[in-house]
Amino acid sequence: IKEYNRKNSLILNIERIHKLEKFRKEDPNDPFLIYALATEWLDENIYKSKEYFDELLEHHPEYLGTYYHAANLYITFDDRSTAKKIFEDGIKLASKLGDQKAFSELTNTYNEFLYDE
Repeated sequence: IKEYNRKNSLILNIERIHKLEKFRKEDPNDPFLIYALATEWLDENIYKSKEYFDELLEHHPEYLGTYYHAANLYITFDDRSTAKKIFEDGIKLASKLGDQKAFSELTNTYNEFLYDE
């Protein structure tokens, strides 16, 4: 049953990725679509996911949702200095935007990250 569920999950994920890529062709600069692709690729190909997160960080630094996932992805790649900077930038942005929930999530995860160092 686990293998069946994994296979069906994989098929659904690939279908979502194809739909998102189609939408992105229609609106290539929509940060939500780039973010959605980045998060969908997390389960399938972390290198592809990283490309999308890097694009968001470079071209859409105001898209707050990027920072939590991107920092954690850089931890996965064992690039702790980049992860640290991404956390710090995200915390600053959340504070600037007054998004208390994102600020708390980023700050808590950042503190855990620092504790692990």
